[in-house]
Amino acid sequence: MPMKRFMPITHLMFLLGLVAAWPVSIPATSYLPQDMLKETQTEPAVLQTAAVLSLFYAAANGKIAAIEVGSIIPVYRENNICKTLEVGKIRIIGMQREFFISAVIIEGNLQLGDIAQKNGFAAIIVPTNPCGRRQAAP
Repeated sequence: MPMKRFMPITHLMFLLGLVAAWPVSIPATSYLPQDMLKETQTEPAVLQTAAVLSLFYAAANGKIAAIEVGSIIPVYRENNICKTLEVGKIRIIGMQREFFISAVIIEGNLQLGDIAQKNGFAAIIVPTNPCGRRQAAP
């Protein structure tokens, strides 16, 4: 009789041990330190009138839109509510290398990332000389 009573107690102890050892999933949340939450990026640099800038363009569907030296192209920027606004104009002054164009600002205050667009041609303003190479004179 004591053996029959001993078996259920050992089974009960075994089950309690399994339940106690069962992994429990607890959702983990980590928070950034307050210093990291501060704004680290400053406002984009504003490019003033008469500044020479670089534009990157790529072919859409394998076709590059014809753009001529001396062409005046409007430049657009999206505001914080996703509305596209014209912010200035540029004049194309030459090709730098494949997919890069030199231009001069003739109107407005432009920023990196603004889009120059006209008649199927579109290009984005990028840092001048992004690869650290010597540029050809325009």
